[in-house]
Amino acid sequence: MQAQYAQNNPAMMQNYSAQQIASQQRMYQMQIQNQALQFQSPNAPAAGRPMVGGVNAINNPQAAAMRHLHQSMAKPSNPESFLRGLQRFMMARGQQLDLNPIVSGRPIHLMQLYAAVMRLGGSKKLTAMNGWPTLAQQLQFPAMQYPTAAQEIRDVYLRNLAAYEQVWLSSQQKHVDPAQMGIQRPGDPSTIPQPMAPNKTMPQSFDLPPQLQAVTQPSLPQPNNVHSMPVNGFSMASQGKPIPKQQRPLGHQHRSSLSRPPEAASPNGQMAQFPPDVSVSGEKQSSPISARKPGVDFVSYRQPLEDPFKPTILPESAFHGPIVIDEAFQIGEEVMRLKPTVPTFGELGVIDIHALTMSIKSGIHAEMRVALDTLAQISSEPAVQLSLDNCEDLVETLVDCAEDQLDLLADNAAEVSDVMLLPSYEEIVRGCRQEMEMLLDVPEFGSLDYELDRAVDRLICITTLLRNFSFAESNFSLLSMPHVVKFMATVVRYLGTRNMLLRTHQNTLDFMKDAVIYLSNIAHTIHLPGKEEALSLLHFLLSFAPTPPSMGPDGIMFAPYDPSIHRYLPAAVDTLAKLLARDDPNRMYLKSIFSQENPLSPPNDLLTRSFAMSIAPIPEQTKGNVIALADVRKPFLMQGLLSAEILAGIADNELALLIATHLDHSGMAQRARAAEADLYCTAQSATVR
Repeated sequence: MQAQYAQNNPAMMQNYSAQQIASQQRMYQMQIQNQALQFQSPNAPAAGRPMVGGVNAINNPQAAAMRHLHQSMAKPSNPESFLRGLQRFMMARGQQLDLNPIVSGRPIHLMQLYAAVMRLGGSKKLTAMNGWPTLAQQLQFPAMQYPTAAQEIRDVYLRNLAAYEQVWLSSQQKHVDPAQMGIQRPGDPSTIPQPMAPNKTMPQSFDLPPQLQAVTQPSLPQPNNVHSMPVNGFSMASQGKPIPKQQRPLGHQHRSSLSRPPEAASPNGQMAQFPPDVSVSGEKQSSPISARKPGVDFVSYRQPLEDPFKPTILPESAFHGPIVIDEAFQIGEEVMRLKPTVPTFGELGVIDIHALTMSIKSGIHAEMRVALDTLAQISSEPAVQLSLDNCEDLVETLVDCAEDQLDLLADNAAEVSDVMLLPSYEEIVRGCRQEMEMLLDVPEFGSLDYELDRAVDRLICITTLLRNFSFAESNFSLLSMPHVVKFMATVVRYLGTRNMLLRTHQNTLDFMKDAVIYLSNIAHTIHLPGKEEALSLLHFLLSFAPTPPSMGPDGIMFAPYDPSIHRYLPAAVDTLAKLLARDDPNRMYLKSIFSQENPLSPPNDLLTRSFAMSIAPIPEQTKGNVIALADVRKPFLMQGLLSAEILAGIADNELALLIATHLDHSGMAQRARAAEADLYCTAQSATVR
């Protein structure tokens, strides 16, 4: 019958033979090409060697491709392919890519930067551990030579490579290692991965090797009722049975199943017919092959987290709760240090003293602030000594400005007494401690309280300038002028008669420290303008004396000197000694004050307190070796004994006898004589030399 059919249809038989030969030739060529591609791939299995558990590599080429892609993203080896892939990735996201970034004037390669960051654990870990300076050091950017290189490298990475790294980390979290999928039950169709549509290829956002691109080409799904084309070119209909395990080399079969020939020929020479539900054009993805059989155990590869989440809890603090004060304090110190409020002396350049003087005279707050800040920088510079003789009327301008601020403060402070009641130094220090432990109200900008606070700032700045200028001997004559001394005495009088003249205890303490140092430096050149100024300065100096007061219910009491508390007592004693040792009118004014004290106060109160302050430097017997302490306090002790001697000559006979009796009973007279003998021996040895 076949011969008869061939005789009747010779042309058809000839056409059939030609088609069959052409189909076999095409299949043979495809086998040769796939075999050559597999031999070129470094990860391909050896030909003729069966792959145990290799169903994963054959039936799931997309997983192998993604694994190769992730490896290439984590450890790039080809700079050109890495840059091309990175460029495509950034173009797909609509972002710009700088292929030639510059860090501190030097180019840096993106692949080198990416590899270095991934080697150190990623950008998030570097940011958390502050590891960007270490990375810059590894990339040959020393911190001493390139101080901003670490920040620039971080900016370059965040701008060009951070998104690329994030995608890779996300894919690592979602990706299941294909090696774990190799343990599958043979004969179970549910374990066969679902292939993609024939014309729908895997997104190529990154450059892959040619052999990997060939592997990633998906194959057609194999439904149960579809004829599949094996290697030999003949069709075989599957009847819904499990796929038998192949004994021949699987790598060869895998190569033949990767891509479909243009025409899937059937034995009768016609094209293979596909059912309507299978999409050949690739418009939609094929469905899974079949569900697993009932009664077969399902193996789940999802494992629960072994370690539960353990939150990090800071240890409780007995002082500030969960707030880490030490870290906040360091940050605040850095902010205060780096905040550019006032330029340093080296940044000022040429300084025009006349222009600064005119700025203070203008009364404009901004001009006054700039001028005072500049003068404060000049006066605090140890290498520069400003001579006020060459500064025209700078001192007069400063005093006039300070008096304007003082009038504003005095008008807005309540007067509490006509008699001067100046708080002691110890009370002011205790008030400062209380202010530091409480929250202070910040006044609103432009309000009266705000203007008063700024007036206090300007006043204290001027007193600080006078103190700094008083260390230069060439400025003694100008700073001891009567109008400067009157200004200081007026501030002291307002402090004793007004309630919180300088707004806070901290401001009051700042003024007291500036004023006592200023007076100690120039007291030997001061001529007191009047008795009122002498009384104000005497009350001011006595505020530094040790407390309690010397006159008590049990008689005269002399409080000891504590260097850790009475830090400015030496300057006060030095000022008192210089004022008493000065010729008239200083001694005349002070003697008049001691003889005409207020009848409401205890008798000889000022004189007794002055004498107690003068002998306070004498060491106590309980504090150790008297001679050693006297040697340490020698300058302070000399000035104290000098003022005590002058005051003893001013006192009347009754008071002098009372004081001498107390000194003998307390042993202070003996200690004073020992200290005086030590000072005398020291003076004699200095004379011999």
